[in-house]
Amino acid sequence: FNQQLAIQTSGYLGTGTISFSVKDGTATGCALSDSSSTTTLTADSAGSCFISAQIAEDSNYSSASSSPKEFLFAENETDLLLSNLPPYDPASEPEKTVDFQVAAFAVLTVVTAGAGIAAHSNTTRNSTEARKREEDEGDSSDSKNSEDKNDNERESGDIASASSKKLSFGKRSTAIGDAYGLWRLSHSVSIENKLKSLVERTSVYSPVLSRIFQDGSYLRAMFSTLALLPSIIGVVLCFFILRETNLVPIPPSFTLFIAAIALATFDALAGLVIATTLFFVTLVTGNIHSLDHLMTSIGISAIIMTPALMTSAIRPLHRFVTNSDSLWERITDYFLAILLGGWAMEKIVSALNGLAGVQFPITEESQNIGFLVSLFILIRMLLEEIATYFFPERLADQNAELQEPKSLQPWVSLIFKTTIFFAVSYQFLHLNTQLIVGTALFMLPQILANVFERFNLPKTGVIGLLLPKGAPKMIIMIFIGGFFANWVQGLYSTPQDFITWSFVVLTIPGLVLSLLGNFAISPKQDWKGNKLGKFVYRFGGVIVAALIIAIYRGVDLYHLVFPS
Repeated sequence: FNQQLAIQTSGYLGTGTISFSVKDGTATGCALSDSSSTTTLTADSAGSCFISAQIAEDSNYSSASSSPKEFLFAENETDLLLSNLPPYDPASEPEKTVDFQVAAFAVLTVVTAGAGIAAHSNTTRNSTEARKREEDEGDSSDSKNSEDKNDNERESGDIASASSKKLSFGKRSTAIGDAYGLWRLSHSVSIENKLKSLVERTSVYSPVLSRIFQDGSYLRAMFSTLALLPSIIGVVLCFFILRETNLVPIPPSFTLFIAAIALATFDALAGLVIATTLFFVTLVTGNIHSLDHLMTSIGISAIIMTPALMTSAIRPLHRFVTNSDSLWERITDYFLAILLGGWAMEKIVSALNGLAGVQFPITEESQNIGFLVSLFILIRMLLEEIATYFFPERLADQNAELQEPKSLQPWVSLIFKTTIFFAVSYQFLHLNTQLIVGTALFMLPQILANVFERFNLPKTGVIGLLLPKGAPKMIIMIFIGGFFANWVQGLYSTPQDFITWSFVVLTIPGLVLSLLGNFAISPKQDWKGNKLGKFVYRFGGVIVAALIIAIYRGVDLYHLVFPS
């Protein structure tokens, strides 16, 4: 390590000779080639050296020394760029860190429910058997109603365990858009069939990957192979991002970041192209040198990929309205998807500092990014409406015959999710007992769900009825998380203990709900089918809507109910 210096001094009096000296900081072997202002500084290792200036005595003034100034040698360009940013310690903002933990566990419980695998398999089998019975009875009218219900109905589930029902679109009568000739262009049908085949093949190994490939079906229904343009634009966008960041794993400027997030919101495949391109280019060019660098790169990728995947896991982006009940559901879809999607994005962006250990300027824009993501989700859902009503036959043609995942897939998914969970948590907690215990509690319900799937466990519709799903489940998790966080805060006085033990305690509500989910089955009768049930459902929906607005505005639900 060496660097030629051009040192400037100021604020001194006298005509004495000025010289310079150096001593080790975190670096070793710090030395100057001479004592002049154009000396060359060398060191044996990366780290800091401290340089001081001395002015000799003259006829009017005594000798004097300056305070030492730090000079940093970085092992690589990534460290050099990050060294110019203020350091960040999650313990410096314990309430904000725990607030992120509460939000993260609430989102994880909804979109990666431990019982999702077992519940999904059971739900899919029940739906298939019901349709088979209808066909045997020959009741075409009832079958049509059931098909509409299955097409519209959505259960809270695991984005890593998507069932074929979630990735299908009910076939309906031809509309004006279906007659448009764009998809009759040369090779369009061939390319679309290859994409459908790709969805089917990947579903065996990774349901979440097949979901990503299927996400842009509404665009393909309207624009055929031109729907691949977001992915192509994404590659071009990566060039500008990598040039701006100099191939270093740091967030790009606000404009480029928003452009990447927008493309990913409209098509998860474009988001996958952008995220993987940025990650692997940064990796193969040798700019990821530490866990901080790796987690920063993963965090950037997660921010890009989150909107489409998380929003569709909470509410359907596609729904056909046939009556007042389904219209109410569709209004709810818009409300929940837009607000919760923007809220979750704001939390994830603000957590980027904790992953990297430095303060990124982009995190100060987290609220603006969350607002824009809400706007992108609104536009996405409006485009879904156009595909649903003007291109129904084309949309149905995008159906893919998904295969049952291989028996090892749930375990591979568990290992992958746990690894990411551990690595992200390590950045906030470091290696300690609480991290080990919290990770074990995170894994436990998913392990049990994988094991219980092989056994014919007793299931009851009562538990299925009582267990919250989707947005209500998230609100309950946020409220309970706030209660536990306040309880832990009263037990521990130091910020680090508050953060680490909150991490352990916050896994417990999700653990309980996930374990109960293994014994739940959908009720035989829809409780919302009668007038009382419909009233309770809609009245409860208004309350949930009010609480979600409060969450979106940053209100602490626990202190809202129990002001201190």
